Amino acid sequence: MEVHTTVQEALSVLQPSQPEAITRRLVDAAVHRALGPWRRKQEIERALTASMNSLAWAVPCGSEYAPLKQRAWDAAVAAVRKVREEASYNEIETAAVQAVQPMIREYEHQQVCQRRVGRVYIFDATREEQEAAKEVVRQALAALPSGAEPKQLEKAEETALAPYKAAVAMRKEKARLESEKQAQRRAVEWKADLQLDHIARYLEQEYEFDGGYGEMRREADRLRPLIREALID
Repeated sequence: MEVHTTVQEALSVLQPSQPEAITRRLVDAAVHRALGPWRRKQEIERALTASMNSLAWAVPCGSEYAPLKQRAWDAAVAAVRKVREEASYNEIETAAVQAVQPMIREYEHQQVCQRRVGRVYIFDATREEQEAAKEVVRQALAALPSGAEPKQLEKAEETALAPYKAAVAMRKEKARLESEKQAQRRAVEWKADLQLDHIARYLEQEYEFDGGYGEMRREADRLRPLIREALID
């Protein structure tokens, strides 16, 4: 309808004697002028689509990335609105695609962080400690800017994991010392047990029992655990 109206306006001011070639050019110019806003809108839509297509495929498809996608769209729209009126399509598309680059870097940073969190493992840590360590690393990496260098990521991860690794190392050292202590006690118990037969011989040599040998053995059995603990200590 807009094209029809514009062409009618162009023809209404022409004389019947006007050459056909000039009339055709004026009509083409009127059509071009009427289609200008529509074509510009089509170019803008194409440019915005191109900017969205430059995002990773997971961003438009994954519901968890909906906020990131929305920010990318808003940035592309804002960039296109600032383009000069006579800009070419390439200029419009370039502006839209450049506007979403921060969101692209943010997504890539998130993916790098997720991979690092997935690789977090502390040898000999409990399941609860592993999960807690992963969450701490996730928070530490999320606090870094999107353009953080690998060394920064590594340092943040090591700092976050340090308390957990120290706790595991302390527990292992405590277990090692306890194991050594138990081993030493077993060795001492073995040495002490070798000497306990002396109790019965001592009682038999030094004392007389009204109940005879049976009473002597009962007394030896009573003294055995008491003397054993004293020897071990």
